[in-house]
Amino acid sequence: MCLQSIPRQQIDGLLFQVLKRVYLWEREIDSIFGLTYQDIYFLQHLRKASPCCITDIASELCIPLFQATRLVARLEKCGFIAKEKKAKDRRTVWVSLLPAGEDVLLSIEERSYELILNNSAELPIEEVQSFLKAAEKIDQILKVPHE
Repeated sequence: MCLQSIPRQQIDGLLFQVLKRVYLWEREIDSIFGLTYQDIYFLQHLRKASPCCITDIASELCIPLFQATRLVARLEKCGFIAKEKKAKDRRTVWVSLLPAGEDVLLSIEERSYELILNNSAELPIEEVQSFLKAAEKIDQILKVPHE
């Protein structure tokens, strides 16, 4: 199927549905765990690239340095991350994921997994497999210039 054969309004409608579901999922996660989508993305990033300096965090999240500093301070206060300055360069602040941060990520992942499992139980396996194939290609489909 050629993408040009799909009406623009249909694609816009589908993107809105995705946006709405992600938004509502994020609101639920925030109400349960007190973490926004940005917080979760940041903790996930730290899981893969810990320790990380605050300037790299700002770059990864596409936010100003002052906003990254506030984010780090808030999540440090929650006990999810730790900050430290190395002896060689006292100006650079390094941030690491703490066990409590890993634990909250695991809890969020478990909740999301159960949600997907329960909500897809009624769907035919072919539709679930199609969804998973599309999800695997989401980076390619929604790639933005930052990457």
